[in-house]
Amino acid sequence: MKSITLCFCMFLYLTSYTQPDSTAKLTNSTIYLGFNTEGATGSLHYGKLLRRTKHFFLTAEAGLGYYINPYALLLQPLIGKTQFVYLMIPHHITANLGGGKHYLEVGVGGSIVASNVDKNYWLYGIVGYRMQPFRSKKFMMRVFCNFPATDFELSSKDIVFLPAGFSLGLSL
Repeated sequence: MKSITLCFCMFLYLTSYTQPDSTAKLTNSTIYLGFNTEGATGSLHYGKLLRRTKHFFLTAEAGLGYYINPYALLLQPLIGKTQFVYLMIPHHITANLGGGKHYLEVGVGGSIVASNVDKNYWLYGIVGYRMQPFRSKKFMMRVFCNFPATDFELSSKDIVFLPAGFSLGLSL
């Protein structure tokens, strides 16, 4: 519970420093669906763009997702496991370097598993490509890899960490 509160407070603190834009048409927010993102099979994310310059910006994002354990789902009659869907709370902070709409994304993130599992928190590094428009109601996309930092195992007995994913969404 302390880690959830700490991450939420950090997200609010960082998003409070968003610089106002001189043009009302520019956006500072994104909303997107993630697939195999940050430990979750699927998730819905909200993000804020922070400290934006011509070739650099920071993002702080948080989401709510789920993980489906395919092995437990398929082998449930044999192993007797009853839980195979887990609630996930992924979040991350990334630095983005590039120009136009195309950026290299590098950062750190974590996923809280809100279930009774042997690992309740995954910490990981993020490296990927981000297509980020700065106009409202435009398509955004992310393709990335995650590198677990908590230990070098990619799985626990309940959850197999998915090391790559992609996201599709809109700038608001």
